[in-house]
Amino acid sequence: MTHTLKVLALCLLPFGQSMAQSSVAPQPNNLLDKKGCITADSSSTSQHSILNNLRKQVQFLNTDNTTFSLEQRMKALNINAVSIAVIKNNKIDWSSTYGVTMASSPAIANCNTVFQAASISKPIAMMGALRMAEKGIIDLDKNIQSYLTDFQLPQGKQTSDNPVTFRNILNHTSGINPSGYWGYGHDEAIPSDLDIVNGVKPTNSDALAVLAPPATQLRYSGAGYTLAEIAMQDIFKQPFESIMQRWIIEPSNMKTADFTQPIDRKKHQSIAHGHQANGTAVKGGWRNHPEQAAAGLWTNANDLASFLTEIGKGYRGKSAVFSKGVINELFNQEIENHYYGFRTLATGDNLAIAHYGGTQGYRSAMVLDVTTGNGAVILTNSNNGSLLTGDILRSVAKHYQWPYLNAIFVNQNTINKSSQLFFVGQYAFKEQGWKIDIIYNEHTNKLSIIFPNKDNYPLTATDKATHHFIHEDTGVEAEFETINNIVKIKLYGQVGTKVSK
Repeated sequence: MTHTLKVLALCLLPFGQSMAQSSVAPQPNNLLDKKGCITADSSSTSQHSILNNLRKQVQFLNTDNTTFSLEQRMKALNINAVSIAVIKNNKIDWSSTYGVTMASSPAIANCNTVFQAASISKPIAMMGALRMAEKGIIDLDKNIQSYLTDFQLPQGKQTSDNPVTFRNILNHTSGINPSGYWGYGHDEAIPSDLDIVNGVKPTNSDALAVLAPPATQLRYSGAGYTLAEIAMQDIFKQPFESIMQRWIIEPSNMKTADFTQPIDRKKHQSIAHGHQANGTAVKGGWRNHPEQAAAGLWTNANDLASFLTEIGKGYRGKSAVFSKGVINELFNQEIENHYYGFRTLATGDNLAIAHYGGTQGYRSAMVLDVTTGNGAVILTNSNNGSLLTGDILRSVAKHYQWPYLNAIFVNQNTINKSSQLFFVGQYAFKEQGWKIDIIYNEHTNKLSIIFPNKDNYPLTATDKATHHFIHEDTGVEAEFETINNIVKIKLYGQVGTKVSK
C-alpha cells in the first residue's frame, strides 16, 4: 500500500445543537461543565498525568527518551485543536478540548466544537445497517441490486451466485474499487450520490467498479459504502442524514453528530477548521464530503465516546441501542484482523478494536476494549493529527495499563554520514506505481523519506539489521540492501529500487 493510499485508508475522515448546550447527558458521578466537557471526581489526576507524559511511537532502549506535554506536541506538530474523551467501564470518565478553532484565531475550542470524523463515519453507518438487518428491513446476504432503484451496478467480478451484498460491502470484502475521497471546496459544485458512483462530473473520484470477486479478500472501499448509502436511501426514501439520525445518532445520545453535507451554515461557528501539516488553514476551512457514509460525519469526541459505550454495553447485553444479536454479528467473523472495518488491536482476554480517519485537514482515532469497556476518542484539525492521536493513545494505554498500543522498543545505532549518503536518491515501486525520495538533512545528520504527498519522515538508524531505520513518530520502518550493485529499500512490506541519485 502506498503512503498516499495508506492515508486514504485511514479515511488504513465530521451537528445538532448550539455550543451553549451540553454535548452528552451527564453520567453518574461525572460533572458536565459549561463548555460541554466531562470530569469525574477521580479523573483530574489521570488527565494531568496522561497529557503531560506523551511519548513518541519509538522508544530507544540505549538512550534517554523525552516525554512531552500536550501543549509541546501541539506546537511542534502545528495542531490548533484536539478533542479527547476517555472511557472507563463504559462511561465517559473525562473529556476535554484544547486549542483554538483556527490558526491565529482567538476562538477557543471546547467540547461542543465539531470536527470531521472522516472514515469513522463508516462504523456509524455500518452499525445502523446491522440494526436494520436485525429488524428485517434489509437482508445482509441479498444481492444489493435488489435494493437499488436508480442505479445499475456495473458488471464486474460479481456473479448471480456471488453478488455484491450489504454484508460484503460493510465488511470491506465486496471487491469494489478501494477509492478514497478528496472532498469538494466551497466554490466547487457538489455531485450527487449517483454522480459519484457513475464517476461523472462534477465528481472527482473514479466510477464504482467491482474489481475482485466478492467475499474473497479484504479491500477497504469508500465507494462500497457510498453504494450502501444509496441503497439505504432507496429503501427508506429519506436523506441519509435523516436515516442515521433515527437509527444511530438519537438512540446513542449523540448530541452534535450530523451527516448533513454541506453542513448547515448556522453551525459554522461550531467547527474546528482543518489545517495542513505546516499549520496553514484548508481553503474555506474544510472540504465538503457528499460521500456521507464513507466520510461525511461531523461530530466531537463526546459523541463518538457515547457511540462506543453503547457497543461496550451491548457486548454485556445492557444496551438499549445494540442488542446482543447485533454485537454477535459484529464480532461473528474476523477477516484479516478486522471486524466490519474495525481494526483488531487485541483478542482473547481483551477484545479491543479501533478505527481511524483522515480527510483534508483532519485526523481522528477511536479505540474500545470491548471486554473491559475502556477506550478513548481523539479528534484533531490537522493533517499532522495522526501523530498526536498516537501519542495520546499510547499515554492513555500506559496510564490505564492497557495491554496494547504500546511503544516500539529498539536500540539506536550510529551510522556515519558517507554511509547514509550512499542511500540518497529516488526509489521506484514499479508494481505499485509510486516513488519516494530519500534525502539527507545536514542539520540532523539523518536520512528522511519524502513521500509523494510531500510528507517528510526523518529516519533514525537502529541495530535491528545492518541498514535498518525507523521513524520515531510513527514506527514506520525502512531497510536498505544492495544486490548486484542495485540499491533497494523495503518499506510497508514492499520493495523499491533506486532509480536516480
